[in-house]
Amino acid sequence: PNRRLEIIGDSYACGYGVESSSVQCDSLRPSENADKAFGALLAQDLQAEYHLEAFSGKGIIRNWGEKTVTSADPFPPLFDQTLCRDAKSAWDFTKWTPHAVIIHLGLNDFSTAPEASQKEFARAYLELIKHIRDKYPKTVIVCAAPTEQFGLATLLDKVVEKANDAGDKDVILLTYP
Repeated sequence: PNRRLEIIGDSYACGYGVESSSVQCDSLRPSENADKAFGALLAQDLQAEYHLEAFSGKGIIRNWGEKTVTSADPFPPLFDQTLCRDAKSAWDFTKWTPHAVIIHLGLNDFSTAPEASQKEFARAYLELIKHIRDKYPKTVIVCAAPTEQFGLATLLDKVVEKANDAGDKDVILLTYP
């Protein structure tokens, strides 16, 4: 395909529970299917090749269910890796360059107590945007968030504004109900 998308995200991006007939958290992993998640469906609609980097439960600074406001192993370092459980497996960013990167992260940071610090979350999210920009200088970066959960869309609006004010006009916010 002529178009390329890279999807970075959490359980929404992995398709966690997408094939389940119920909403029982204990039983959703067996019904996970990334091919039926939003990134794969969007790529199909756009006739685009896509690359998915997703890990259910990961956040920008705090993973789901952590007992502290930060986690020892949040999502951002995974962006540079080929294998999520092997920190030495470096991804070669010169081999495949997307036209757009969609980031769908942040829900896990705020979904259980104690919530992440909004200030630290915004700082780390902006760092991730800058890191993606370093790897892909001409790629559009889309920060996606639901409008109704945890005030994430409002927080990301400020993060995107900071990126734009710093001169990166190819960072945009996409909100959904």
